[in-house]
Parts: sequence; structure tokens; C-alpha cells
Amino acid sequence: MLRQFLSLIIIPLYFVVNISSSVNAQESDLEQQDKKLKIILTGASLTGNLYKGITDNPTEFDSQFTYINEAVGSSGIVRDDFFNWPEAIEQNLSVWNADYIIMFVGSNDNQSILSSEDGKRYKPNTEQWQKEYRRRVKLIMQSAQEKNIKLLWVSLPIMKFSRLNQMALQANKISLQESNIHNAYYLDLWDVFSDEQGRYSRRGPDIQGQIRVLRSSDGVHFNNHGRAQLAFFVREKLEEIIKDSQDNNADLLALEDENLTELNQQEVLEEEYIIADELSQEIGPVLTLFPAWQPPKISKAKKSDNTSSRYLLYVQGGVLPYQKGRSDDFFIGFE
Repeated sequence: MLRQFLSLIIIPLYFVVNISSSVNAQESDLEQQDKKLKIILTGASLTGNLYKGITDNPTEFDSQFTYINEAVGSSGIVRDDFFNWPEAIEQNLSVWNADYIIMFVGSNDNQSILSSEDGKRYKPNTEQWQKEYRRRVKLIMQSAQEKNIKLLWVSLPIMKFSRLNQMALQANKISLQESNIHNAYYLDLWDVFSDEQGRYSRRGPDIQGQIRVLRSSDGVHFNNHGRAQLAFFVREKLEEIIKDSQDNNADLLALEDENLTELNQQEVLEEEYIIADELSQEIGPVLTLFPAWQPPKISKAKKSDNTSSRYLLYVQGGVLPYQKGRSDDFFIGFE
């Protein structure tokens, strides 16, 4: 009977303890997630390649981040009727609460673009296409800049087909120029996935330096080895960005300390002035104990006064006559 009674108590307690431990573990995991920097990956299918390259090949460096994949397949800068990236970035920056945004987009942009100026469509490699493309890239970068969120724009890599490469070179040039204007970071992938002659090649060195096939058969995307290599270059750029941010923060703190020191000195001077002013009001003005010093007035000897002691002593070089009985009367006692 006693055994049955104890089992009725102990078994529920066991489940309560287990549930409590599970809840505590989940809360701890959430706290750890909150402490990590959040990186939002945006773009199209190449962004999916990058995300898989990071998550399939995690490093110690990645432990400080939470990566969130917000890529939209088949999207781009050109077809805003399918998906409008400038609007999506502007609307979601506050929702995402991101520390960093990575934009890897453009492989689907070899299409005519609708101009916001005249409502006409323009083909790639035309001036109007470049103008409208630049306007949209600028909107994305301005949104991140206004929210003070660090944006890393990843360039298009070299691709298999020349018609895609012609468009990609235009898109890369525009995104690089706008990155410099809007304080965004830019990662150039063109050369690192080209051969020694600057041409497209499916093969190249992997993260261990072994020559392997890196690109997919479509000439655009990456296989497992290529995705790992892609993640490697992005991590390298992120390290550079973090170091740059730390250096800027250190410079800012030093400047704040310098300004604070100057401010403290100014406050001390102002406080001393206030104290002196209050004392003068309570005690009265400061007065000198002695009149101001004035040089003695010396009267000049008259030229005709040839009998004066000054004339005898300084002009004629004579000896002043002694006065009888004075201390300079050396004849005392001899008369």
C-alpha cells in the first residue's frame, strides 16, 4: 500500500521536473539566440547556394551569428512585377531586426526593364536599362543606410554564357559604384571564380586548395564544393566588416573620452568662476591694502646752483662737508 502511494507521488514529480528542465533549456537556447548577431540573406537562387554553403560547412566564426534565409527564387532587380526587392527591403528591415544584410542577386536580370520615367521597356546593355537598374539598387542601399544596418552586396560571379556575362558586368559595375556612395560593403566574386585567363571555368581550387568541379552544369549555380568556397569568401568579407566596425567603435570611444576630458575641464573652470563670483557678491569687491606703487619724483638740479650737494658730489666729484658731531665726523676726539 505504501509503495503504491509513493509511486503516485514520485511519478508525477518526475514528469514535472522533466518538463521544467525542458522549458529551462528552451529558454536558455532563446537567450543564446538573442545574443547572436542576426544576418539576413536576401536575393534569389544564388543566395540559396550561399546559405547552404554556410549551414553545410559551419565554422567557429559562424557561432556568433544567426543566419536567416529570405531568398526568393526566380526574383531579381528587373522583374519588380514578380517580386519588388526595394520595397521588400524597406518594409522588412524593422521586422527582421537585422545587424547585417547580405544581398546576392542579379542572375535573373538579363531581361528588359520597365522604366519609371516613361513607362517603356528597355533591353540590357542600353543606357536606359542601366539608369533604371541603378535607381532600384540605390533604393535598396538607401534603406539599409537610413536604418544604420550594414549591407554586404555580393557581386555576380562569372557565368558560362556571354550574354549573361555582359549583363552581369553592367550590374556589378552599378552595384559597386552605389556601394561606394552609400557606405555599403562589396564582395567581388568575378575574379575568384575565373581561370588564369579571366574566363569561365567549372573547375577551380576548393577550400583545401584541391582542384575540383565547383559550378553546376547550368553554368550559373554552384555544387557542394563551390557552395563551400562561396561561403568561405563571404565569411572572409564578414570578418573584415566586423574588424572595421570594431576599429570605428574604438576611434569613436577615444574621441568621446577626449571630448569628455575637455568638457570636464571647462566645467571646472566654469565652477571656479561661479564660486569666485558668488564670494565677491557676499564679501564685496577685493581691495588692495596699499596704494599702487608710484616711482619717486626727482627734481633736477639747476645749472646755476653750483653750491648744491648734488652738484658738488656728481658734477664736480667733490666730497660733501661733514657735519660736526654726526657719525661721519671723523674728527671727533681730535679737536
